[in-house]
Amino acid sequence: IILVNIIVHVHTDSSSHAQTMIDSLIIFSQSGRVWFSHTSPSSSGNGKVDPTSRANSLISTVILESDIGDRGEAIIEDVAAEWIHGALPSEEKASTRKVIAAAFYPSALRGRLGYVGPLLESTMENFCCGFNQEEEKENQDDFGETFGTLLKEAVASGNKKKVKLSSSNNNRNGKALNENSGDKNNKKKTVWHDGSGKLTRAQAAALDRSVRPADASAHAVGEASEAAVREAKTQFLPTDEEREQWEEENRSDATYTWKGLTERFSSLLHRITSGAPLTDVALEGMLDKLRENLEKKNVASDVSRHIVLGVRQYLKERRPRTVRHAQALLRPGLETGVTRILASRSDTDVLRRALGHRGRSRRPFVITVIGINGVGKSTSLAKVAYLLKTHGLSPMVAACDTFRSGAVEQLAVHARCLDVSLFHRGYSKDPAGVATAAIKNAEAEGHDVVLIDTAGRMQNNVPLMTALGKLVVAARPDMVLFVGEALVGNDGLNQLKMFEAALQRSGHGRKIDGIILTKWDTVSEKVGATLTMSHASGSPVVFVGIGQKYHHLRSLKVGEVMDSLLTTIE
Repeated sequence: IILVNIIVHVHTDSSSHAQTMIDSLIIFSQSGRVWFSHTSPSSSGNGKVDPTSRANSLISTVILESDIGDRGEAIIEDVAAEWIHGALPSEEKASTRKVIAAAFYPSALRGRLGYVGPLLESTMENFCCGFNQEEEKENQDDFGETFGTLLKEAVASGNKKKVKLSSSNNNRNGKALNENSGDKNNKKKTVWHDGSGKLTRAQAAALDRSVRPADASAHAVGEASEAAVREAKTQFLPTDEEREQWEEENRSDATYTWKGLTERFSSLLHRITSGAPLTDVALEGMLDKLRENLEKKNVASDVSRHIVLGVRQYLKERRPRTVRHAQALLRPGLETGVTRILASRSDTDVLRRALGHRGRSRRPFVITVIGINGVGKSTSLAKVAYLLKTHGLSPMVAACDTFRSGAVEQLAVHARCLDVSLFHRGYSKDPAGVATAAIKNAEAEGHDVVLIDTAGRMQNNVPLMTALGKLVVAARPDMVLFVGEALVGNDGLNQLKMFEAALQRSGHGRKIDGIILTKWDTVSEKVGATLTMSHASGSPVVFVGIGQKYHHLRSLKVGEVMDSLLTTIE
């Protein structure tokens, strides 16, 4: 087999870590078509690296003979190769659209490049998820920039997901090498194979989850093991005592007292107030201090200026004449500005809208959850499902992340813990098709709400963002919720803006309805990112996650944001 028709060939920037970089990576099909090729600049000029010939060697000496399943690795002429199988979305039989992503590097580095496995996973996921068979050439042209970002992120992550290999690199007995240890979320262990011996049909089938049929049994795809469910229940489900304590804390938070605000501003205001009305010059010292403090709390500079201008106008209109009067007016002035930013221009009360929808239409209330990888989308979705169920609604969870290995099983564990229905079609299916099928199924079974879990994607990945727009158009969700981390600051703002732009462009003008901020309990005083994201996008924060258990989800209180913004002003 000779590989032909290279569509994309990319050279990424060199770095000081060139000796720990892969030489090349190529995505190809066993029919001989090369979809994507990358060669590192540190290797491309020495005449020794030819990813196409390496892939040919891989096919002829290992892959075709071994007929392996999901993953593998081998040594070919002093070059180490690692590969992963996947399948492009297609209406045809999955076997006709199978693709392989393979990375090559010097054999001396075998076992030292822990990022290669995660890089192959993310590359295959992003490439397959963004593949458009109707515009094959043009669609794949966009993947070069995406891969460059994936590579940088994978290298930066170092050995976080490193898989330790057998000390014998020349194992020729066909036995599996060491398995990775897995994690405490019970993700299935990966079996690595050196590619020299044949796997049995049963072993290959067990490894290859990318080509299973839609009607595969629960034991094949979407199974939640009893051990995983038991552990997850301990990790996520609250006890009766924890629920009571949570409800009491929420009642206490509702009666916020603003303790300490007067003392914090007393000395500062005393210097700028007198019997005369305040002028801009007199106010400047206080407002500069306020602006500086806001920016220390991760409030973007343009947002802090916007808030300070509002406070200045508020005070000037009321002409405080004494220190006490100014102190009394400052709090409502700042609170007015913060509330205006955090408030929604439409009804974003998820629970109220879902309850109000029940009984008015056979079609369930549909919520689509979006965001990048690793921010807690699936767990946040499960928390929303818990909230809805505890208020008498019947939610169904739809597994529309059909590309990330283990995504369906992860969602199945949450569904079992919550005792809610899960709809899935396995892997390598069109997410938009799965979403629409889930909604029809929920309607037939009488569910009130469908919560759609989507694959995480990088905000600058054009093909994947286009695919997300396709899903949103097909599912016609009542709400689109963006999940982001409370601490990410400007990165989170960039993510939100690009997701919003993608939906506007490919989702028929659809907007993001609200934001779920995870890890709010770790944000401490750095709450400014919340104001920045809401101000820039116009999307309100509908929920914050303040713990890992299902009940650790609540609405954002303006009072706690205010208190944090003012804590260090002297």
